[in-house]
Amino acid sequence: MLRLVPTRQDGTQRSFAAQSDLGPERDLDSSLVLDGAPRYRTKLLHTTPDEAYRTVLWDCTRGSFRWYFDADEVVYILVGRVIVREDDGRVRRLGPGDTALFTRGTTNVWEVPQYVKKLAIHRLRKPTLRARAFRVARGVRGMLWTAVLRSKSSART
Repeated sequence: MLRLVPTRQDGTQRSFAAQSDLGPERDLDSSLVLDGAPRYRTKLLHTTPDEAYRTVLWDCTRGSFRWYFDADEVVYILVGRVIVREDDGRVRRLGPGDTALFTRGTTNVWEVPQYVKKLAIHRLRKPTLRARAFRVARGVRGMLWTAVLRSKSSART
């Protein structure tokens, strides 16, 4: 299903990335912080009906911290920069427009020189039986609807 971004009465799109749309600032767990006093904000934008995926907007102030990904996460950097130090020694620098995938179970160090804002898509887990049943039911409904439309159009001819 396609969901459009709500528009204002003047026809312009409402930005999901507005600062006021994010939640209150919070401290990162002190056991994760390596340098500075990073604070973050987050906003849940969307969760799929089967709860397998969610999209969030997240930002963070200057600091360095260890991060564990408990889900697959695709990030798209909107504003600012981050230096990611992987456990195997690789260093990745991400800035506006960059995309990266962090697989579930990954642990690395994030260094935020000033500020970073990202859009993140989380794949929370493998589809459950409920999720698979939801997809099958949606497919069956689509096939039934197509059959009904075909029978109506053939009855007219």
